[in-house]
Amino acid sequence: MYLFKFSLISFFIFNSFVSSAFDDMFCLDASFDINVSHKSAPFGLLEKKIQIKKEACEIEVHLNSYMFVKDSWLVDVCREPVHVKYNNQLSSYKVLRKNGVCPRKNDPYCESILELQKEIQDNGLVYAKGEKEQLTTDHGKTYCAYLLIKKYTNEGFVFSRQHDYQKQILNKKPSAMGDAMGGVEEEPAAQLGSGKF
Repeated sequence: MYLFKFSLISFFIFNSFVSSAFDDMFCLDASFDINVSHKSAPFGLLEKKIQIKKEACEIEVHLNSYMFVKDSWLVDVCREPVHVKYNNQLSSYKVLRKNGVCPRKNDPYCESILELQKEIQDNGLVYAKGEKEQLTTDHGKTYCAYLLIKKYTNEGFVFSRQHDYQKQILNKKPSAMGDAMGGVEEEPAAQLGSGKF
């Protein structure tokens, strides 16, 4: 009986250490589909809902505000050139390419990624349940998608599932310009296989 209790306790302790945080490759390779919703103005009568679907490198974000306004973004963090596909339900996806460092006035790409990151923060990260370090929770999945999108759209970092990344996504110090736009200037083109274009 004592051995059984010891084994059970050891299992839970080991399991908590193993699943306490996800790493970069686990985040990049993960596939999931989550919905986060919350009551909104006026008087909490209406609902905002964000859906994040991730299949390896491809991340789809759908925002449904007040039952009728819908915006969608499609981001493939492993695809060059750096771009975002945006759809506001009035037309098909429109391709917006990165043309320099954001923020830039009247640049549709910069405006779109700023809005995308804001919606993930305000409607996903704020309301998703669970811990951000655990990819088994909605908060962890939202956080994973958010970090990948931010690294790709702000810095122009193109991922590859054939490359082993260590601390490229997680454990990065925030920039001085703030979290929304990253404030990181683009680096010059690097060698092939480095993950950057």
